[in-house]
Amino acid sequence: MPSSGSVRQFRVLAAWTYFRWPSMIAAAFAVVSCGAPWVINANWSTLMAFPLLLVASCLDLRVPRLRRTFYAYYPLHLAALWLIRIPMSNAGYLFF
Repeated sequence: MPSSGSVRQFRVLAAWTYFRWPSMIAAAFAVVSCGAPWVINANWSTLMAFPLLLVASCLDLRVPRLRRTFYAYYPLHLAALWLIRIPMSNAGYLFF
């Protein structure tokens, strides 16, 4: 039986193949790879990404590129995670 890590790698390879060379074969490869977790744990949740992708492909959203935003966002989100960790560790969650 395949491990969940190999299924994840298969899924990434399928997405890369589809975006690099879009075709029906590559799309089928992606659908099969997203249905593969069912073999391991009867989990069909990855297939829920396809309706979301279909809806998102029909939308025309204009998002401005803010080049320097990452330099502020990344340290702020790390600080938020660090602050969240404190009450969670007091509640008994383990962080290594």
